[in-house]
Amino acid sequence: VEETRISKEVVLMEKLLKEISKDGKAVYGYSEVERALSYGAISELLICDETLREKRDEMDPLLRLVEESGGKVFVFSSEFEPGKKLRALGGIAAILRFNI
Repeated sequence: VEETRISKEVVLMEKLLKEISKDGKAVYGYSEVERALSYGAISELLICDETLREKRDEMDPLLRLVEESGGKVFVFSSEFEPGKKLRALGGIAAILRFNI
């Protein structure tokens, strides 16, 4: 189960970095994610478990809105490489349905 979770995190992180590198359908950092959410553009939200714990009051409403708008939420473990990369990007990022 743990290997499956890590492999899913690796795939999502690769997808995110690919979109970022080609100036595509991805954002990172809280303010950019919040802006993307206001457009209903979030397909997949990636959040680090540490970010979730540290900023629970801010994150709960955001997570709920992502799910209500049809997006999926993925919580990354900060113990593994994909989570460490996500933490370096501000602890939160999103793969978008369309460019904003």
